[in-house]
Amino acid sequence: MSGFYKSQYTTAYIRLCDVKGDFNNHSIEELIINDRSYDWTGLLHDIDKNGLQELVEIIKGDGDYNVVDGNHRLKILQYLYPAYNTLKFKIKRYEANR
Repeated sequence: MSGFYKSQYTTAYIRLCDVKGDFNNHSIEELIINDRSYDWTGLLHDIDKNGLQELVEIIKGDGDYNVVDGNHRLKILQYLYPAYNTLKFKIKRYEANR
């Protein structure tokens, strides 16, 4: 996309159930047990205690949004909040250079 497009960002409040990430088909318990290369419990406790420090970056897909950066954070948010809760996300969009 370089050359013809430049990326820009905006923020919006979107329902958690409308955002799709890499870990949507896995429970948090399964990830904590099986994915020992990542500190899931550390991230869970940090977000629970301090809130989300960096927004999850998404891009508009076909009828929903897909994670560009922040799959781990999204999974923790999905665990902490109801699916229809709206949260603030960073949306990546592209514009044609003119």
